[in-house]
Amino acid sequence: MNPIQITTEVWAESGGPILKEALRLEARTWHQIHQPPSRLQDWLKARRKLRRDLLDAAGSFPPAPDLQLREHGSIGQKGYRITKVTYQSRPGLRVTALLFRPAGPGPFPAVLNMHGHWAQGKIASVVARRCQILAKEGFVVLSVDAIGAGERATLPGEFEYHGQHQATSLFSAGETLLGTQLYDNMRGIDLLQSLDDVDGSRIGATGGGNQTLWVSALDERIKASVPVVSIGTMESYVTNYNCWCETLPDALKLTATWELLGLIAPNPLLILTAAKEKNAAFCLRKCSARTPPQRRFTGSTTQRIKSPAKSLTARTGKTAFFIMPPSIAWTRFMVCPCQDGFGRSGGEISDSRVSAVRSTRRQASGVRHCPDSPSYPPSW
Repeated sequence: MNPIQITTEVWAESGGPILKEALRLEARTWHQIHQPPSRLQDWLKARRKLRRDLLDAAGSFPPAPDLQLREHGSIGQKGYRITKVTYQSRPGLRVTALLFRPAGPGPFPAVLNMHGHWAQGKIASVVARRCQILAKEGFVVLSVDAIGAGERATLPGEFEYHGQHQATSLFSAGETLLGTQLYDNMRGIDLLQSLDDVDGSRIGATGGGNQTLWVSALDERIKASVPVVSIGTMESYVTNYNCWCETLPDALKLTATWELLGLIAPNPLLILTAAKEKNAAFCLRKCSARTPPQRRFTGSTTQRIKSPAKSLTARTGKTAFFIMPPSIAWTRFMVCPCQDGFGRSGGEISDSRVSAVRSTRRQASGVRHCPDSPSYPPSW
């Protein structure tokens, strides 16, 4: 007897392309709906409502419990010290982190560092290197493990990609990985502001582009931001791949990425992205096609700062996942006191500051490869 042949081909021809095109059209429609307002008062009103709606969609943000900061040992380095710490984010939920503190009494400006998509979390070589550079430049740096990554993985001592099992399980509890990370990072700002050697009015954020974008947009205590990759459009996520940590329920209906950038304004923002980005969801050109309304009203301009990473991105399509010296000069200028007052509102960078950026560029002229490669250059 011949075995029964079962077929799962219900349709005479594949409907996959039709479905994909329908989803793209719906995404494009929602993207088109989000248009910049023409009046400043309309934008100020819209941004207040937008912040509330985004926080509601991201999950719960309970009253902040005591940080219960604990130190678990320290490592002395030339010019700075690394302290292993944990702090309480939500009741009973602790965040593992490294605290980099420059030598001296302070108070110092500070940077919240988020690792992005590295299973090793805060101890990934490129992540730690970024913190070391900033600490040597006089910044206190708090480098945190995202939930599910680094020391916060499912099994102790085993690194895993945080955007998988833990991320999807959060949806069952009415939470999102995006919102959980956001709240942990907000609590990290609380920690920095509680330190005696930190100037709590001068805090910046950098690292993983998605986490940096959201915490900078929804927490006004961040005064300067350097997100790395992950800046594109909500529309482009549809039918392209992205992480659960970039997934917000009803995001397309609520907002567009240019609006998130508008929430950051007028605080300064430097976006690092790849010249040959292979992920279509991270196409910055599509996002920048719409001018954030704050720039329209304040007259501020976008500045392009050439980096030694240009040769790296142009040749390999990869991105420097660490702060290059020009970015350090930019961060110092934007976060630290300057002659015309603290924290510029995104206006033009003067020739003297550009010269300072260019002078630091020469220190990294040999960078040609991804920093995790064996040919990663020695300290600058």
